[in-house]
Amino acid sequence: VEVSIAQRFVLFLGYPTLSLSVVLFSFLLSSGIGSLLSPRLLKGPLARRSAVAAAAVAILLVIYYATLTGVLDRTHSYPTGVKSLIAFAAIFPLGFLMGVPFPTGLLMVKERRPDAVPWMWGVNGISSFAGALLVIMVAIKWGFHLSLPAAALLYGGVAVLSARMGAGLREGGEGGPSGG
Repeated sequence: VEVSIAQRFVLFLGYPTLSLSVVLFSFLLSSGIGSLLSPRLLKGPLARRSAVAAAAVAILLVIYYATLTGVLDRTHSYPTGVKSLIAFAAIFPLGFLMGVPFPTGLLMVKERRPDAVPWMWGVNGISSFAGALLVIMVAIKWGFHLSLPAAALLYGGVAVLSARMGAGLREGGEGGPSGG
């Protein structure tokens, strides 16, 4: 998501370094705030929190896919400082929501398998690297315009898996429907 959004903002902001700085700052700040505030804003079981946030990210990505280019085209002539604020404002809701699933997932793992938490950090690091490569491969093969819908599908999958995990825990206790 970050690579695709950064690519969209390069032309808008006019400078690749500025675009990368604004996009990374916006995502890091907003996802950190989302991670910090999610326990207070999203109530209920952890799996439900993760499912709701991932579904909201998927929906927001579809909205961005449909509207972001138009917004950027209409505001392209604004001064660089104003465009940087527009970029921040556009990224903040997405980053905020993207800050919820990973820490929520870590809490779920910590409750069930505390010894697996370091592995989840490793999986997160590898996934971040693989995701950046994957978006480049998708962009080369089909264009950057498909990276946001692809990310929406992946976040939708996370929402479904989180919801199923929560349902399995309710039905069968620890470990899912079979209890194992």
